Amino acid sequence: MTTNLSEELLVTTLQALPGWESNGSSIWRDVNLSPEDTQELRRQVSVDAGALGKEPEVTDRGNGVTRFTLGSAGGVTEVDIALASHLSDLMHRLKPTEPGVDAVRDDAPEIVSRATDGSGQTAPSPIGSASAGSTGSPVMPLAGKQPHSPEAGVSTEQSRP
Repeated sequence: MTTNLSEELLVTTLQALPGWESNGSSIWRDVNLSPEDTQELRRQVSVDAGALGKEPEVTDRGNGVTRFTLGSAGGVTEVDIALASHLSDLMHRLKPTEPGVDAVRDDAPEIVSRATDGSGQTAPSPIGSASAGSTGSPVMPLAGKQPHSPEAGVSTEQSRP
């Protein structure tokens, strides 16, 4: 079950989604892309939105402008916001001048680093050994658990040529 966002939460949330507007019951964004990019965006949105069970309304506004609208008469939900964020990312990837998601933090990010061997060099970290986080507390895998291997056909940083 999805939950409708309050007006206050909706206003605050949209501050991190440049270009999106709201009337309280829906959110929308206009984007100006080439016909090829618009077609690609529509294709990606159709696939990704289907996975969320939420399809945006897509309207051709003329002069290369396409409007994406999310929400319903009941209001805007967290699923609408998640899809709007994803749409912003897709739009920005297709046309870097389109604003993407503008994440704002009120707190300082926690920086996690690997333990060093005292000379400033990263110490070797065999599987199962501790690595220190920013708090200095060791991070250990669960007892008897080995790291997951990637599925067949999935490459990892170590396995890429």
